[in-house]
Amino acid sequence: MSKDGMKTCPTCGEQIAASAKSCPNCGAKNKKPFFKRPIGIIIILVVVIGVIGSFAGSGGSDSDPAGSSDSASKEKKIEYTAYSVNEMMKDLDENAANADEKYRDKYVEISGKLGTIDSEGDYFDLMPTNDEFAVLGVTCNIQNDDQLAQIKKLKKGAKMTVRGQITDVGEVIAYSLDIDEIK
Repeated sequence: MSKDGMKTCPTCGEQIAASAKSCPNCGAKNKKPFFKRPIGIIIILVVVIGVIGSFAGSGGSDSDPAGSSDSASKEKKIEYTAYSVNEMMKDLDENAANADEKYRDKYVEISGKLGTIDSEGDYFDLMPTNDEFAVLGVTCNIQNDDQLAQIKKLKKGAKMTVRGQITDVGEVIAYSLDIDEIK
């Protein structure tokens, strides 16, 4: 922009007054550059503050000083509560709503006897030891090939203990558990 209050129209190249709302020659609007308008300044400031904040936030109090992975440190913090399938089935039979509240999403160590083993290798049932005609128990969802290999070595009726998280509770399905460990 020149000192006499004139500037060049970006559309047609003619000289126009810097304060003109539009070019008298071509009619193009005479706007300030985006970064000189109030809204442009605000947007630029928000972006700069966001970038600075993201760098400051990634400093990381979440990092483990020992350098171990998050999954390993989470695994160490899990505390399993021991139950028998007998106890769990009694709780379910007495009051399914209370059983749901007691067991759902909890980490448990469950003892019982091996029931049905799924032919696809997706799950097996852990049944009560005090009822040989039981139809319902804990459906244990196999999570990996190592667990499947362990189950393939066992026979129906074998006494066993599993650790994992109860994912579902109900009077029709009884219990569902995602296995962490087979003992």
